[in-house]
Amino acid sequence: MSYSNVAEVTPRPDPPERLSDVTAAHIARLIENGTYAPGQQLPPERDLAEQLGVSRTAVREAFRALQALGLVEAHVGRGRFVTLDADDKRSHYLAGQLFELHMNELADLSEVRELLEATAIRRVPSDRCAVIAERLSIVLASAESALEQEDYATLARLDSEFHSIPLEYCGNRALQVLANGMIVAMGGATREVLAAHDRATASLIEHQRIVGAFAAGDPELAAMLTGHHQNSAQHRRVMARAAKAISE
Repeated sequence: MSYSNVAEVTPRPDPPERLSDVTAAHIARLIENGTYAPGQQLPPERDLAEQLGVSRTAVREAFRALQALGLVEAHVGRGRFVTLDADDKRSHYLAGQLFELHMNELADLSEVRELLEATAIRRVPSDRCAVIAERLSIVLASAESALEQEDYATLARLDSEFHSIPLEYCGNRALQVLANGMIVAMGGATREVLAAHDRATASLIEHQRIVGAFAAGDPELAAMLTGHHQNSAQHRRVMARAAKAISE
């Protein structure tokens, strides 16, 4: 089969990022470094959104998260304030908890995604492996080109495209929709991971192995390699977050 007969890769819109999590972590750091002292009133949503370069919705959701953690309190008719005991050790714990809660959520999503993708791939008929391998090869070649150009946004889109292709052949529409839902849900984390050349390179090497398994007509091996790839990807997410936290 020639590449010209293979369906072209159709770009998909990037899913929205979890700006509220990033915003909450930013506000927590401002509290911990003394920018906003215990008992001090926080700026209105509009002002803080402009200061941080995010939407008012992101700030509002961030405030809710920080209130739930006890770092911020709201007074009707007066606004939001830093809690009076925010300068003790508990504030450091709470700020860390915000980071840990988000990472745990990603780990849960990653585990569910791994199970769904592997199950879908194992259902792929052997006689469909060749066309899957060829379609994946085209996406992989485009991803390698994007990496060379350091076009990380395109690279992340192609990563989602790569993982979605085998799902089309699993023969179970519900399973396909659920697995694709996990891919979309983790879109922001995927972009974060692939924004570094070394992590993106490691991901593409694993993609090459998955393509090889399909080319060999072995969906079971492809499923196993996909599971390994997801475990490695989760490790890279942790490393990406750790590197980001250190740099900030």
